[in-house]
Amino acid sequence: MICDSLQHRLTTLFVAIVVLTVQSAIAENRESPRTGTRPRNQSPSRASQADRRGDESAAAGKLRSKVVLRGSSAKDVQSKANREFPLNRLSSAGRSKATEILESFSLYRRLPTVTIPSDHRTYQFFTSYPDVAVSIWRVMKISKCEMWQTGPSDYDMDAGDGSVGIVEVLYRSRDEIIIFCDGHYTSPLLVKPIKARCLVSLKSQFSKDKDGRQFVTHYADMYVSFPSNAVEAAAKLISPVSYLLADRNFREVSMFLELMSNAMQHQPGWIERVADRMDGVLPIRKKQLLKTTARVYVDSRKRIVSESADRKSVSVEDVLAPLRKASQQSNNSNDGPLPIEFDKLVKSADAKKDGRQRPAQPMVD
Repeated sequence: MICDSLQHRLTTLFVAIVVLTVQSAIAENRESPRTGTRPRNQSPSRASQADRRGDESAAAGKLRSKVVLRGSSAKDVQSKANREFPLNRLSSAGRSKATEILESFSLYRRLPTVTIPSDHRTYQFFTSYPDVAVSIWRVMKISKCEMWQTGPSDYDMDAGDGSVGIVEVLYRSRDEIIIFCDGHYTSPLLVKPIKARCLVSLKSQFSKDKDGRQFVTHYADMYVSFPSNAVEAAAKLISPVSYLLADRNFREVSMFLELMSNAMQHQPGWIERVADRMDGVLPIRKKQLLKTTARVYVDSRKRIVSESADRKSVSVEDVLAPLRKASQQSNNSNDGPLPIEFDKLVKSADAKKDGRQRPAQPMVD
C-alpha cells in the first residue's frame, strides 16, 4: 500500500511537470502593483460606462479573469481532443513523442477555459518565454520554481521540492502551443524516483470588445503518462485531487497573465523594477520585456487620453507625462515607481507601431 506521503508527492509531480509550473500561492500571496489606475488629473467623464467599471475594478485590485467552462475529464471531451490533436503539424521527432503519450496516457484533463483581459502582446510574450514568467514568480516570492532555457525551444525545470524535468516546445502558432514534459520526483523516503511524462496542447483565441479592450480566451488539453504500473494506479486513485490542483494552477497562471497585462498598461515602472531583479534568464530578455511593455503602454495611454479628452491625436508627450511625473515623485518616496528608461523605448514603440504583432519566437543568444 502506498503511503499518504507518496500520494501527496504524486500529486505534486503531476502538477509540477505541467508547463508554466507554479506552486498554488498566486491567489494568496500577491505582491502586485496597483494596476489599472487612472492618472489623478484625468477626467473619466467621457469614457464609456464599461471602461469606467473595468478601470475601477483594476484600481481596486480586483482581477477580472473569468472561468467560462470548467475543467473536464469526460470521455467525449477526451475523444474530441484526440481527434483534433495536430500530429501532422509536428516534426517527425515531435510526432513520435506525442504519439507515444497519446497511445499510452494514464490521465487526461481538459483544464478550464478562462477568459483573460489581456493585451495579446503580453500573452504572447510570456507564452513564448515561460522562463521569464517563472523568474518573475521568484521575484514576487510566490514560487521557488526555476526554469532555464537550454535551446531554441527547450528548458530545464526544477520545482524546488524534488520535482525536476525538461520542457520542450514541439509546435507553436499564434493560437496553439504544444509542449512535451519529462519529469521525475526524488526523495530520500523513496526507493526509486517517480517518473512521469506530460503532453500539453494550449489553445488561445484573441478578441476585442466594442471599446477596443483586448481579451484572450484559452484552455489546455493535458495528457499524463506514468511508466510504472504501481504509480499509475496510485495516480488514478488520487486523480480527483490532482485535477483540482491542476485546474486551480491554470486559473492562477491566467490571473498572473492579467496582472502583468495590467502592469504593462498602467505601471511600467513596476515592470522595470521587477525586470532588474530577474535571474536565470538570458540577458536579452529584460530588454525584450521592456520593449513589449513600452508598446502595450503606448497603446493603453493613447486610448485613455483619447477617450478622456475626446481627442483623435495623442502626442508622445501625452504618453510620457505620467511616467515623468512618477519619476519626479520617486525622488522623494521609496514607494513610488522607479525612474524608468522609457523615453527612447516609448518613442520607438510609437514610431514603429504596426498594429498587429507576430508572436515572439524563443531564441538563444
